[in-house]
This record gives sequence, C-alpha cells and structure tokens, in this order.
Amino acid sequence: MTGDTHLDQGLVGRRLPPLDYAVETGQLRFFAQVVGETDPVCHDIGAARAAGYRSIVAPPTFPFSALRGATADMPVVAALGLDAAGVNRLLHGEQEFDLLGPICAGDRLSIEERITAITPRKGGALEIVSTATRITNQLGDEVARMRMQLVYRVPDPTP
Repeated sequence: MTGDTHLDQGLVGRRLPPLDYAVETGQLRFFAQVVGETDPVCHDIGAARAAGYRSIVAPPTFPFSALRGATADMPVVAALGLDAAGVNRLLHGEQEFDLLGPICAGDRLSIEERITAITPRKGGALEIVSTATRITNQLGDEVARMRMQLVYRVPDPTP
C-alpha cells in the first residue's frame, strides 16, 4: 500500500504466484452438496464416466474455491500489501466464469492470476481491484477463465 492508504497502482499488471491445485473426489462431492448441485455426474463416478468424463465433474462455480482458502490466504491480498485490518476492509464484489472444459476429480490444475485494474470509486473512498485468472489442467487444456472484483474500503486518513 502507498503511504496515503490507497492501493498501489503500480500493482496493475502484476502476475501473482502460480498455484498448483489437486482436485479431490471428496472435495468435489462436498462442494456439489453445499451448492445444491444434483446432477449425478457431480456425485457418482459411474454416472460421470457413462457421460464421457474422466471422473466426477466440478460444479460451475468450483474454480473460485480453487483459488485459495480464506480471503487472507489469497495471493492478491498479499500482493496488495494488506494486513489483518486491510483484509477486513476487503469485500468480494463480483465474479465471472468462462467454463471451457470439465474439471474432474483427480485433475491437477495450474492457476495463473494477475491484477488487471485498481479503479477508484465513490470519490476515492472505495477502490475496485480487478483480477483475471486462467486455469489449465494436467493435459494442458484451458478449463476456465475467471474475472473477479474485490472492493476495498480506503481507510479515512483523518484521525
């Protein structure tokens, strides 16, 4: 962060550390249950294979959960230089997905993310942090692209 409590515009274009992610069967079943996905290909290996998949299939919004765990663990948060107080000023604002292929249990995903914009709003009281993410599997197939916006509430510099 810059000394004036605003996010550093110099971060725009920065590529975040890549993530290698193993997709587990139990994890996909749990995610499908939590989001209310009832399609058998997301729960039953036999149904998934009969439909032509390698294993059970991730529901459409699963790629976001593959980004990281808690907000504080997301590389974009570290790149922005936010401490615990800064993380509490951050809100997930928007998420878009382009699903290009199936993500299946047993896949190894390579996740590449970059900061694409930091845009002031509300007279500088808020800053919108935009990221773009590309996900490929172990076969080299691009399976998803995501765009995310985080809303950062800039601290009031006056005591």
